Amino acid sequence: MSYWIFVDDANPAINYVGPWIPDHGSQDTVGTFGLPVMNTLHGVATDASLSYAFKGTSVQIIGTLQYSNVSGPVTNPSWECFVDSIAIPVQTYAGAESRLVLCHQDVLLDEVEHTITLNVHVSNERMFWFDAISYLPSSSVSLDGALLTMDVPGPNMQFSPGWSKSEFGYVTSTPGLTFQFNFSGITLLWIGYYDQRLPNATSSGSYTIDDGDEIMFLLNGSLASFTGNLYNQIFFQTPLLSSGIHNLQVTFNGNSQSTPLTLNGIYIQNGTSSTTNSTSTPPSFTTPISNSIFGISTSTISTVLVNFTSTMSTITSNMPREAESPSLHPNSPNQAHYIAPIVGGIIGGLAILTACILGAIYIRKRRSRLSFRTISPLHSIEPI
Repeated sequence: MSYWIFVDDANPAINYVGPWIPDHGSQDTVGTFGLPVMNTLHGVATDASLSYAFKGTSVQIIGTLQYSNVSGPVTNPSWECFVDSIAIPVQTYAGAESRLVLCHQDVLLDEVEHTITLNVHVSNERMFWFDAISYLPSSSVSLDGALLTMDVPGPNMQFSPGWSKSEFGYVTSTPGLTFQFNFSGITLLWIGYYDQRLPNATSSGSYTIDDGDEIMFLLNGSLASFTGNLYNQIFFQTPLLSSGIHNLQVTFNGNSQSTPLTLNGIYIQNGTSSTTNSTSTPPSFTTPISNSIFGISTSTISTVLVNFTSTMSTITSNMPREAESPSLHPNSPNQAHYIAPIVGGIIGGLAILTACILGAIYIRKRRSRLSFRTISPLHSIEPI
């Protein structure tokens, strides 16, 4: 199975030269190709460069154009790309758009370390926005922690009869049609698109992982009626999974008069192991959830319990001790009179605290199972 590794702009293995600045969110409304990778960019308002070392046979650089190109004294930035100091073709664009392939090179020597370099030339202080690097890795490259995109269709992918191939990917409007996929990784993202020519009434789909709970997701094709076709839309992202092989099953719950279920890409984050190649592995694009219980931080729960226990200890330590009152003997009714409210108060307080925590966990879990999930788009190169 062929796949590409995506290297986000925040990856520390990228060598930036010049006054680059990190950005989060300022270009989210640009174009119809979805949000930047991991919703982050690096921008620069003067001449600058960057480089990245990798092992692979194809490579490309992805960026965002903030403005449409116009004639006259104000022009967009220009750029040059090099692989191993040899210039490669660049692509230019007239309109503002995100996730644009700025340059691309195929047929590189396999199992050889290459370096891709981007030189940026900025005029009129129009920002240049760099998004990501993607490459087709050599077989020796570690995939630990890497963000991968898989070919569709590909091995281990099963479309039930009734799916159709469109110019942008795959689509179904038949209720109950399914898609199954066995994959190795710790989380998966389903990338679809909204075609303004198709029905756009709200519908839904659902998915299960390893025959677990069914999770619903929303399909809202009406968004494309205002902007035109929308690409690279994340319809759902699975929770964080244990590293290993998993089975995904997706079902369309709409009908022929509602927004269809579409697919034009699948993204997987691989697990991690003790060996990692820092020059070819991008950082994780998900926030680990192992330190939380349905969104409630275990550190917060621990802090509350510790503080509560500490408070109870302070209260009990400030109570009169047995030695200070001769009338309080081990079997004295007066001792029971003092101790019983204290013990009862501690137990009652712990019971209330436990009930609150368990109640919050149950509510969050129930919502996560029953509610629709809407997730920001991540990334794809360009519509297929």
